[in-house]
Amino acid sequence: MNLTSLRYSFTFELNGGQAASAVIESPRVLEDIITDLFRQIEKTEETFLFTADEEKQDLSKRAVLISSVFDLSYDKKTVQKRLFADLTREIETDGILERMTETLGTIVAYLDELRLRSDCRIASAEEITLTELFKALNVQLEEPRGSFAEKLMEYAETIHRLLGKDIFIVANCGAYLSKEDLSHIIKWTGHQGISLFFIDGYRLPANEKIKEIIIDRDLCEIR
Repeated sequence: MNLTSLRYSFTFELNGGQAASAVIESPRVLEDIITDLFRQIEKTEETFLFTADEEKQDLSKRAVLISSVFDLSYDKKTVQKRLFADLTREIETDGILERMTETLGTIVAYLDELRLRSDCRIASAEEITLTELFKALNVQLEEPRGSFAEKLMEYAETIHRLLGKDIFIVANCGAYLSKEDLSHIIKWTGHQGISLFFIDGYRLPANEKIKEIIIDRDLCEIR
């Protein structure tokens, strides 16, 4: 897989099950690259060419950009929507849908009784969907825990399973990682089969298993 900047013509090579790193020494260029990646993934502007198997592909369908520890959160509508869909499918396939439907019907009946007894005019839905129930009970994924490395691995594994994303771009987060963290992350990446791409202004703690490209202040590439 290749990720080519349309602004600077740099090409970054990504491989499933492997980690890669780009060190961009110019602060301005680093900012441009990260901003352009955000725009490409959010589909607000075409700033990168992403190809896989020599075919152009939609980066937004496969990639996630992580630029701070606060991005390692499941508090996103797309994640909640997919979680509810998965839970609904599990309820339907595990044979408990009938019991759930009966319980929801009982809740609606209680509301009808309450409406008749109340001196106020009360309106309520005639039925409750599973999604509405999940929201009412505040059903959600527990946020990742631990160090940045632990949160990153847990988050990436969950997003990969729920949303099918398999490229995780980690920008300006190298300061959170030790050499031991990187060794663990690299082994984990190989087991998961995802692609992990670090972008930073400084080199990550030395690790021979990370494919590294350095773009110096003169925009020369050192591989």
